[in-house]
Amino acid sequence: PCNYNVYLEREMVPVLRYLVIPYWVILGLGMYGFIRGVGRGCRNGISLVGLYILSIFLTLVIFSVSSRFRAPMVPAVGVFGGYGFTQVISGFSKRWFGVLVVCLGLPILISLIPYPVPIITAGGYNNLGVALEKKGRINEAVVQYRRALDVDPNYFSAHINLAGALAEQGKLDEAVVHYQQAILIRPTDPNAHFSLGVLYGEKGLIDDEVREYREAIRLRPNFGEAHNNLAVALYYKGRYDEAWEEVRLSRRYGVSPDASFLKALSEKMPRH
Repeated sequence: PCNYNVYLEREMVPVLRYLVIPYWVILGLGMYGFIRGVGRGCRNGISLVGLYILSIFLTLVIFSVSSRFRAPMVPAVGVFGGYGFTQVISGFSKRWFGVLVVCLGLPILISLIPYPVPIITAGGYNNLGVALEKKGRINEAVVQYRRALDVDPNYFSAHINLAGALAEQGKLDEAVVHYQQAILIRPTDPNAHFSLGVLYGEKGLIDDEVREYREAIRLRPNFGEAHNNLAVALYYKGRYDEAWEEVRLSRRYGVSPDASFLKALSEKMPRH
């Protein structure tokens, strides 16, 4: 229930951005137009729609003022609002002026009720970022991950997800910072050390890469991917005998090294 609020809905539901007229005006004129229509003897034509509007209006009053509950009501209320507006500009008596004041005043009074609006949690922003990233909208995902960290700077998953998204954008230095932050929060997570090692490898920091892979393996000895990557890193350090040992371990734990890498390693140091 805390993964959304009315402000997030307004941002994420495009149709809500086009309601340039304040909602209380639409609703107030709609109620006024409905009453004027009933007063003119049009009961049969509007009774069903009137019940529909009344049911949503009562839902808003009793349960929520959330934008997603308002949106379905706007088209129907707008019809009556347009009629109510024509009645306003065509003139009306003092009696109908009082009705208009009540119709416009009631939504305003209701909007002043201090409904409890849940604050969106760090998890909500993080989950939204994950969903956006799955759709390929990396830039938007980064924004949501940052918002998650604004809410909770020690949110491990947001640091990990933000680091991965930044790496995909080519912002390796910033990505490294967030992996480091994640490790400070949860130093025993082998995946965080492994991912940081990958980034160090991309930056050409082989010693740092080797250190992170070894730490990942210390935390999870059967981490096949870490053994495999460590074998490659050791190859580039010229430590071919150790690289062969990591090849053996990676195979043992279900990861087959790349054939071209094995060929290159064999050329440097044939396996006995």
